[in-house]
Order: sequence, then structure tokens, then C-alpha cells
Amino acid sequence: MLRIHRIELSVYCHATEDLDKVVSSLLNLIPETIRERVKITKQSVKGYYGNIITIIKAVVSGNDAIETMKYIASKISDVEKSILRASLKARYDPRSNKIFFRFDKQELYRGRIVVSDSDDIVHVALSFKGKGGIDDVEKLLSEIGLI
Repeated sequence: MLRIHRIELSVYCHATEDLDKVVSSLLNLIPETIRERVKITKQSVKGYYGNIITIIKAVVSGNDAIETMKYIASKISDVEKSILRASLKARYDPRSNKIFFRFDKQELYRGRIVVSDSDDIVHVALSFKGKGGIDDVEKLLSEIGLI
């Protein structure tokens, strides 16, 4: 039986951006009741042109991961759900048993969850435990209301 195992969230903060606002964007994907248990890591790296980029990451596991996906499902619009449903196979990697989502960083700061294919995003990697393929992933995400 396939089940949600872990969520890895990451976002880039460029030198011109407010770090606290970017962290808020990431945290807006996690229920308030779970946020204080989530460890946020920050790593500074240099970009191609020598500019400082901070990589912000968070990991949510177990029941907190399930609750987080239900939270996202409750906040995302029907239009966004249909976009996810239509692109589900392209987002799924059977080798790693993960599905990948990209949500607009600016919209997240405003409290809206919007699917995006741009570069200014919060990246979400959802891993599963158990046997199953894309059909099982689709069924599970449908059951929690994400698609």
C-alpha cells in the first residue's frame, strides 16, 4: 500500500530579496500547528556572477507530511488542482518514487498556492513509501483532495 512518507521543501533567496519574506513563503505551505516543529536550514552559496544566494530547506515527515498535504489541498484552488491532475505523470519520477511540485514564491507570500513553471518558486518533493506506481499516486492524491 502506497502512503505519503516525506516532503522536502526548498526555495532560493537572492541577495535582493528579504530573507524573512522568502521563509514565510515556504512556511505558508505548512499548517501553523506543525510549523514550530519543522527545522528550517539555510545555506549561503555564490551564484554564477558572484551574488549570494541563500538556499532555504525544510523537511516534514510521517503524519506531519500527511497533514501538510491535506493542508495544501484545502488551500489550493480547483483550477490549480486541475493543472496538477493534468500534469501528474510529468511530475512523477518512478525511480525515486517522488512527485515534484513548483509553487509561485510571490503568491505563497500573499497566502495563495499557485502552480508555476517559472524559476521564482518553492520546490516541493513528495516521497512515498510502499509499492505502487503513478496510478496509486493519483488515487492517493485524489483521496486527500489535492487533485
